[in-house]
Parts: sequence; C-alpha cells; structure tokens
Amino acid sequence: MENGDTQPVDVKVGDTVVFGKYSSNTVKIGEEELLILNESEIFGVIES
Repeated sequence: MENGDTQPVDVKVGDTVVFGKYSSNTVKIGEEELLILNESEIFGVIES
C-alpha cells in the first residue's frame, strides 16, 4: 500500500508458488538461501 500500511498476503508457509524466472531477489542467511518476492510477482499457488 502506498501509505505504508502492511497488508497480509494470500500465501502461507509451505505453499508452492509459481513466479517468473527473474522476479525474485535472493538473500542468504547462514546456509539458507531465501527468495524475496512482491505479491504481484506471484503468478499462482499450486494446490496439492
């Protein structure tokens, strides 16, 4: 949101998401590499 308020996203831990090849930014914390995405960069969530 442009006024600085946060808004919950529609994905949760453990969801499998589809996103573009160049959409994410990576961050390495210890041995773990994490992807950072904007919600608008997520194409969909795979249902299991």
